[in-house]
Amino acid sequence: MRRALSLRTPKWGQMPRQKSLPVRKSLAVQQIGQGFSRSFCNKKKASERDEALKFVQDRGHSLEVAEGVVKALLSPGSGVTSTTLMPMLKQLAGAYEREENSGLLTMAKAVEQDLARTAGKALIKFNVYGAVDGEMIECEGFEGMSLKDVVEFGQEKNNEILGEYIECACSGIMAFFTFHVYIKTQR
Repeated sequence: MRRALSLRTPKWGQMPRQKSLPVRKSLAVQQIGQGFSRSFCNKKKASERDEALKFVQDRGHSLEVAEGVVKALLSPGSGVTSTTLMPMLKQLAGAYEREENSGLLTMAKAVEQDLARTAGKALIKFNVYGAVDGEMIECEGFEGMSLKDVVEFGQEKNNEILGEYIECACSGIMAFFTFHVYIKTQR
């Protein structure tokens, strides 16, 4: 008598359970593996951070400013990680070889002002009078800032108004015009 083979597949709920055997590593192997991956990640983060610092410094900023920019970008909530830091900096720098800026210069100037504030540099308030109409404009900037920086990056709203009177067609090197500054002492 011949028997027919039945090739029935069991239904989903009827599948026999197989026990998986746990794979255990010794505690020493686990610790070595964690230490290796942690030190590798820390070295990689450090090299990415160093590359970012060099990039900002190559754009003409000091090490302190570069550290402030990198710290701000890597701060929690910024959305920038160590792996996305360089692409973000390159995007912020814009076409820097053509002196086009997409935010890196503004960020660096904000860090410079914060460093000036924490270093105790004086906040200088001054008045500028228009040559034609004599309108007085009250402005402020930190000790060491150029008048161009006060216009472009100052925190006071009147600094923007001052920018309407001052044109820096020479990129701030004052090569084309003679600027006259008269300082009146108050008594």
